Amino acid sequence: IKQYNKFVKPAFEQYIEPTVQVADIVVPRGGENFVALDLIVQHVHSQLEKVSQGR
Repeated sequence: IKQYNKFVKPAFEQYIEPTVQVADIVVPRGGENFVALDLIVQHVHSQLEKVSQGR
């Protein structure tokens, strides 16, 4: 708990928390959330297809 309070929590509050406030999307559980990641990948692919088709 000492290590968490001394290093992890302050780093989270300094680097992660501010970016969450301005993020377009936040994926809970990060890289382990395969459903959310798959949705993001599908969206990116569809946007790339639109651009490549000149839309």
